[in-house]
Amino acid sequence: MNPVLLHIYGPIAIHAYGLCIATGAILAFYLFQKDPIVKKYFSIDTLFTTLQLIIVGAYVGGRVVAILSEYNSIQDLWLLIEFWQPGFSILGSILGIAATLPLYLYIN
Repeated sequence: MNPVLLHIYGPIAIHAYGLCIATGAILAFYLFQKDPIVKKYFSIDTLFTTLQLIIVGAYVGGRVVAILSEYNSIQDLWLLIEFWQPGFSILGSILGIAATLPLYLYIN
């Protein structure tokens, strides 16, 4: 399977990995908003905010762990926000979600 599904322009492309993550996030949001137990405890706005924080926490955690694990080949820290550059850690994403989600749910 080709990892790049659609090349848009320059460094911007749609990758299979990112498409699978986005599809999973949209499907999870849809299924959570239809679940009667989740509806009882969370409003749609809270659920949407939670999903956004999960996405941000996963991205930041994945990039930070990737940068820390490859620290001797890093030129600058701009790689943290340059999302089109390679370098991502699924373990960092899990850690980012594990740090972000309980904190947000505790605050709310």
